[in-house]
Amino acid sequence: MSTATPTRKPLPGYYQFGAGAFAGVTEICIFYPLDVVKTRMQLDTGKSPSMLTSFKNIIRQEGAGRLYRGLVPPLLLEAPKRAVKFAANDFWGKSFVKNTPDGKMTQGLSILTGAAAGATESFVVVPFELVKIRLQDKTSKYAGPMDVVRTIMRQHGPLGLYAGMESTFWRSVAVPLLIPDAGFFGTIHTLRSKLPKAETPQAVLLNNFISGALGGFVGTALNTPFDVVKSRIQGAHPIPGVVPKYNWTYPSLAVILREEGAAALYKGFVPKVLRLAPGGGVLLLVVEAVLSVVRNTLGPPEDLTKVVSCRMSHRSIAFNNLPPEVIQHIAVAACGLTPAAPPSVLAMLQPVSRSIHAALSPHLNPGVHARIFSTQFDSRAPTRRFAAAGRPLTAQCFAYELRRRWICLKRIRSVSSAGRLLVGSEENEQEDLWLIYFMFTESDGHNYDLLLWAKITGYLRTIVREKLMPPPRPGYMIESTTRSLGLWLMWFLTEVYTVVAETQAEIAQIHSILRPWALASHKYDTLCAPYTQWQLPAPDEPSLGEDPEPGTHQFLADLDLRNRTEMVMHMGRRIPLAPPRASVAAIMSFMVRLERNGPIPAHPAPPIPTPPGQFPTTIPANHPGLTVYPRTRYPAFLGPGSHEFDGRVNRVGSAAYDTEWRRILQCGNPFVNPKFKAMPMFRPGDFAGQWEGRFVFLTFDAFRDMLAGVVGAVTTGPIAQQPHVWRIHEHHLVHRRRRFPLGRDSDVDTGDKLPVGGPLDAYIPRNAEFIHHGEPSEFGTRRLEVRLPDTSDPLGYKSYNYTTIDGPTDLPPTYITTDSVLSPTPPPIDMDASSDWDQPQPPTLGDGDDEFDEEILDTLITGEGHSSWGSFRLRGRVRAWDGMIILVKDYDGPNAQGRGRWLYKGYVGAGGNWVGRWRDTFTTERLSGYEGVFSVTRRY
Repeated sequence: MSTATPTRKPLPGYYQFGAGAFAGVTEICIFYPLDVVKTRMQLDTGKSPSMLTSFKNIIRQEGAGRLYRGLVPPLLLEAPKRAVKFAANDFWGKSFVKNTPDGKMTQGLSILTGAAAGATESFVVVPFELVKIRLQDKTSKYAGPMDVVRTIMRQHGPLGLYAGMESTFWRSVAVPLLIPDAGFFGTIHTLRSKLPKAETPQAVLLNNFISGALGGFVGTALNTPFDVVKSRIQGAHPIPGVVPKYNWTYPSLAVILREEGAAALYKGFVPKVLRLAPGGGVLLLVVEAVLSVVRNTLGPPEDLTKVVSCRMSHRSIAFNNLPPEVIQHIAVAACGLTPAAPPSVLAMLQPVSRSIHAALSPHLNPGVHARIFSTQFDSRAPTRRFAAAGRPLTAQCFAYELRRRWICLKRIRSVSSAGRLLVGSEENEQEDLWLIYFMFTESDGHNYDLLLWAKITGYLRTIVREKLMPPPRPGYMIESTTRSLGLWLMWFLTEVYTVVAETQAEIAQIHSILRPWALASHKYDTLCAPYTQWQLPAPDEPSLGEDPEPGTHQFLADLDLRNRTEMVMHMGRRIPLAPPRASVAAIMSFMVRLERNGPIPAHPAPPIPTPPGQFPTTIPANHPGLTVYPRTRYPAFLGPGSHEFDGRVNRVGSAAYDTEWRRILQCGNPFVNPKFKAMPMFRPGDFAGQWEGRFVFLTFDAFRDMLAGVVGAVTTGPIAQQPHVWRIHEHHLVHRRRRFPLGRDSDVDTGDKLPVGGPLDAYIPRNAEFIHHGEPSEFGTRRLEVRLPDTSDPLGYKSYNYTTIDGPTDLPPTYITTDSVLSPTPPPIDMDASSDWDQPQPPTLGDGDDEFDEEILDTLITGEGHSSWGSFRLRGRVRAWDGMIILVKDYDGPNAQGRGRWLYKGYVGAGGNWVGRWRDTFTTERLSGYEGVFSVTRRY
């Protein structure tokens, strides 16, 4: 009858040290030639030969002794490295188990133990690995290990010995933390629990060999890419003053992927596996064998305890003895184990001891929580935006925001699960909606995943049902913050393959929600301030108004200036923000649904078949709405390098929404100047180029009934739409000031600003004559001359000169060739993104140069276009305060007078959608004129 193997009491740490040292030396002597071949293959940037060919080449060209070149550093390293690895694993395992309620080793604790051991080991490994790789390099001319050390110390100082520390840390720590059951000790723990129970000492040794070998294989498969990067970084010979090609881990991964392909990340995989897979088994086997001998020599556990108790009584090895920096590294990496979930690891670690609580406290060490924030949320956008405003964020801001965001996300998830807005304050509802808005507009991939964790689509359904559905009593809704942010949330979650799948009942319901916000121009404005106000901020506070005009009260336009700001908590600060205009989001959502079934695009593509299982079943086969053509751009939140539904590669990520952020920050109160650095609302080149879209309008009768108060006229009245194409030119008046004045007239260079005309003339003087100079290809000499009659001038007119831009200044988008509508997916790597996507556009007019500061004082817009009504000319201006573009459209031709003169006013938003409203110019601005909506999208 067999008996179970008795539970053995762990040996003291110095026995673990000795056993690990002996096992390390044994393994390195057996498998070292494979390590040399592995390093040679990883350092080769071309096509590497096979492992056997590499062996043959080394022996034939350099001799068999070269296979043991650089053996001394590993021998000096392996004993302490392996000893530290096993001793640290044993120490951390005991520490974690001791603080658990049941005193058992779980899978989660095993992963955390492996990460802690890897972090401890990394500080010992790097200098020895650096010397070893320099000696193993084929081009190495060093005389020996000490020659390598002296050379590095002389050229780069002591820190030069830690080149590749970051990649070593990722290799040792990140893999077991990011992927459960991965890594050496995590896999060993799992496999031991899966293997048959050992009944004899021989079975115990066999289980140890199998679990150690497979643990080595899994760890090798996962950390080889990091090992390749480490070899490239440590094998390079840095030149002072020159940035190395391989410097940081993830940029180096991108370079290798782009230049050599994905297979290059697994160079040296075969020799490494052949070494580490059986090597791991040999290592564990030798350790257990040595410890078994020690146990037999020292006797039963009870006697062993008595022998060592007096030696260990003065040592208090505890978790809190670890340096705070290491504890913080472990906490950050552990929180990254589940990035799309609350950082519950903090709650597990902080009660362990006072020192650990202090190391992880948000009040004493907010930097730790700032790093955790960056691990879970997208931090580039808020960092960039607050710094641009002259108020950079601090670690305390991120620490406070981390806790607040998770409270709000849990509340959002609860609402989605319950299917109704839970009993709570309106303040909480607005706080949640503001957070959703910020997370979408700051998203570079992480935020979007966290919103999905919060079940954001279910939350949207609840908001639509309880806040946005038309009321049973006829009338218009008040434009509240909740409704405004709810409509933007509705737009953010609009996707092409859900729009085309909407049933007729769903379309009717959505139109009943969107049409009042989009078409009721007399109730809901699209602008931050009325278009009749040009000089903003206004010098005066609001007055008591003027007497109404008799008989026209229902047709009077609302042109009053209002302070729309409210205090909002964001990134740990209470700041005055204005809710984004609800009508802008409603117009974009409305337009994409008008595009659902046409009209036929100017450049049609064949209908795209529905991929099985990818889209909802309500989409009919070969649905024309799936045809990919340039129209309204859909929101994109997966970050740079991701592709959109038509294959366009996202280049700028959250930077596309920077203008929206500036608009709600700077343009809420039209009576005061902001108390921070004001940022421009556009960059030169944002408007120039070709645009394509449509304008939509109610019939005259329906519009008249709407102004008279008939709500049904806007919700069910007939509408019409016309496609149109624009070609836009920008003209800028630039003020140039020499950075270091020379005392000459040329220190300041500026021209006269064109006088301001009336609002219905787009602020262009009526008698202005526009003369274009230069060809579109001649940027340096291309300019616009505007002449105004002036009897005091000898020429009879006065000239105003503006610099012209004819096309966009950013690069045209990159497209992935596709014959089907794509589901947006996160990028495997942002190699397709702009290399400077934090500040994505290249320098343009107005950025200045080394000698001059430049400031744009005024911007004019000219252009031409055509629609089914004929060709037309466009003239207008840009209001610098909020970036409003106001244009007058005049039709050409002999019959142009009967086709009217129209005023367009709107904004260019994220993704390149230029949306707003148009109106007639025959009705005075004090009254509500005939008005509709328009949307155009840039065409490259």
